[in-house]
Amino acid sequence: MHPVAERARRHLHEALLGEMNFCYADDWPDTDGNPTRIYWLPLTGDEQQRIEAFNDPVSKTLAVVKFRARDEKGELIFSDLSMEALLHQYDYTVMRALAVLIILDADPESTGKPDDEPATTDLDELVDEMSGESDPTR
Repeated sequence: MHPVAERARRHLHEALLGEMNFCYADDWPDTDGNPTRIYWLPLTGDEQQRIEAFNDPVSKTLAVVKFRARDEKGELIFSDLSMEALLHQYDYTVMRALAVLIILDADPESTGKPDDEPATTDLDELVDEMSGESDPTR
């Protein structure tokens, strides 16, 4: 294997074993009323293929969350749900904002975070911006 290819392979391997990036979901508080942390790992080609298998933008957006959103243990949160359930039983505005945060993290420069610092973007702020309810005092 070419040395550059080996470094690229090792980069993903180390990233998948490293600290996960996350955001806070205030809309989904835990039993103590604290915001839920939603985590994700770097995007793999396999995940991208599964996402791209969907033809319409809404389904692709929900697929990002289905195949990438994880809990603190690294387990997928929505993987056992059907796309039909995600389409009809969950707030699309929140799911879309979560997908955007996950996608932005696929390009570290777009998040403005240092390479060694996990992204911790405020999901609720993005939900407000996307729904037109942005609070300029935040």
